Amino acid sequence: MIDALRRRWRGWRRRRAAWRHLYSLFDHPERLSGPSLRPQHRGRVDVVELEPDDPDAPIEAIQFTILRHPRPYPFSRQYHAVLQLYRYDLAAGALSHVRSLNISRAQGRDGEPPGSGI
Repeated sequence: MIDALRRRWRGWRRRRAAWRHLYSLFDHPERLSGPSLRPQHRGRVDVVELEPDDPDAPIEAIQFTILRHPRPYPFSRQYHAVLQLYRYDLAAGALSHVRSLNISRAQGRDGEPPGSGI
C-alpha cells in the first residue's frame, strides 16, 4: 500500500511538472506553432499522456489536447466542437499537431448550435 501511495505521489508530481512546462510554452507565443494555437488557449489545455510512462523517469514529451469551437466565418450560427491533439517534445522544444477530431460531425450534428434539439 505504501508503494502504491508513493507511486501515485510521484505521478502527481510528474503531472504538475508537465503543467508547468505547458504553461511556460503558452507564455511564449513565438514558440507556439500554427495559426490555431494562441496564448489565451492555455486554459483549454488538457494533458493526455506523458512520455515515457514510467513515473520515475524524467518527462521527454507531453501529449495534450485543446477543445476549440471554430466558426466558418464571423457571426456564423454554425457551431463545431473540435478536439486537437498536440505533442510537445521537451528535449527538442518542438511542438507538433498530431490530429484533429470534429466531435460535432462524429456525433452526426454538422454545425448545429448547442440546444438545437438534435
